[in-house]
Amino acid sequence: MIRTLLRVGGLAALCSACVSTSLPDEGRCGALVIEDVSIVDPEANATRSGQSILLQDGVITRIYDAPSASLGITAKRVDASGLYASPALIDAHVHIFDARDIEMHRLHGVAAIRNMDGWAWHLRLAQKKQSPCAISGFITTGSQHEANGEEAANVVARDIIAEKSAGYDWVKLYDSIDETALKVLAKLKTQDPGIRISGHLPDDLPASGLVQSGVYDDIAHAEELLAAMRYEYGADWREYIPEIAEAMTKHGVSLTTSIETNQSIAEQAKDTDEALAARDVQFAAPLLQAFWRSAFNPYGHIDEEIATRLQKDVSALKELVFGLSRQGVTIWAGTDAPNPINVPGAALHAELSRLVEAGLSPAEALQSAFSRPAEGLFPNARLGKIAEEMAGEFILTRENPLNNVDTLRAPAGLVSAGRYLSADEIDQRKQKLASVYAADLEVIEKFSPASAANILNAIETDESGSANISEDGLTSLVWFYMKMNNFSEARTLSEKLAALYPDSADAQFVLGYIISLEDELAAD
Repeated sequence: MIRTLLRVGGLAALCSACVSTSLPDEGRCGALVIEDVSIVDPEANATRSGQSILLQDGVITRIYDAPSASLGITAKRVDASGLYASPALIDAHVHIFDARDIEMHRLHGVAAIRNMDGWAWHLRLAQKKQSPCAISGFITTGSQHEANGEEAANVVARDIIAEKSAGYDWVKLYDSIDETALKVLAKLKTQDPGIRISGHLPDDLPASGLVQSGVYDDIAHAEELLAAMRYEYGADWREYIPEIAEAMTKHGVSLTTSIETNQSIAEQAKDTDEALAARDVQFAAPLLQAFWRSAFNPYGHIDEEIATRLQKDVSALKELVFGLSRQGVTIWAGTDAPNPINVPGAALHAELSRLVEAGLSPAEALQSAFSRPAEGLFPNARLGKIAEEMAGEFILTRENPLNNVDTLRAPAGLVSAGRYLSADEIDQRKQKLASVYAADLEVIEKFSPASAANILNAIETDESGSANISEDGLTSLVWFYMKMNNFSEARTLSEKLAALYPDSADAQFVLGYIISLEDELAAD
């Protein structure tokens, strides 16, 4: 994966859910009652039927028996008889290159996400409120860090301190970390326990030492832990699951799963077209669609032998995750979306299915996407369960997800940011985004990592000055070239972006950010 420079200016002021219980007024999202619903509680593996839920300004203020009570307030009422209400989902591992992905996650019932490779733009996204009652459902790491040796580790330590000051929520370590660097970072965490570190594990150090180092709060991929265990224990790695689990629980290390990422890689390695056809690719941002179908997708050119091995690795990952969960390790469902070919939002539903396939009960799988990451990633957002004083973010389904997690894929409705969306409204919003994506794709599918010339030649404006590519679509291309370390093309596209959208503060920010990166590169 390609790394880039990070600039950490600006504090991220994450917004929290509204807590007022007063009657709705101008500009607020108002009062809403979901009547006669069965509330799903994965922690207790139980449901409570015949309940009504009162929300005011995005917060659950009262839960009561449906037949009772005249509330004495004006509220929109939704008859949910026969339906089940589950907390909105949390994806512990995503990557955001297109701001519209956040909306697509929410339309799939994913209210909160952790971005795992961030820069100043992501801090800017974290500051934005989608509505008066939107929760703080977006957190981000800073840049991906690597370090070998004490000198390099000290530089990374200073960068981590700067990131925390700037408002980044987590630290992301990448593959190349040696024992000396681990000691430096462990000392840093001792000095500042508020620093939280997730990341890949190096493939040339023993798993037990990595877990016991005191550096990692979370392992970002199950396959990274599997590789480290194979390095240390060889073919006998399964026998050491209890030992690793004991160390993880002792040191408070969680595991983010990302089984679906490995499954999608195995499938596209075998037959990319077939794998794409099996997913709702139209709901992925246009840059993703173009990249997945292009010759630049590295997973579309893997021979059959490797594809078979990858599929076997998926089975091993399921064994590992199941074994660790049985030993009490905290499991977070994470997808690594949109790494090929994970569609934002939809991928988390697939991940839940993989966890059930691994042997977790539906309740345990749901906990990994509800209460567990809510506690570990969003402790102040009041997510993860349906209860009074919690955020009013939940999914309505026709079947009980404690019997079948796949029912969450096709909600009968959503409650998000204090508002109710019916199944038809969800579909309409998804289709609207998909149509904008399709228009952008006509330009973006001409991309090449080496040059933006084809893109620039394809951009046209009509008599009113409107372009045939959206601001979000063009912005995603700027970030693509930045991540490819092709700053000259990123600069050219950011200038085009600012020219096409001169009144957009976001477009001007993008241009200024790219210029600052170029200036620092020149200074170096």
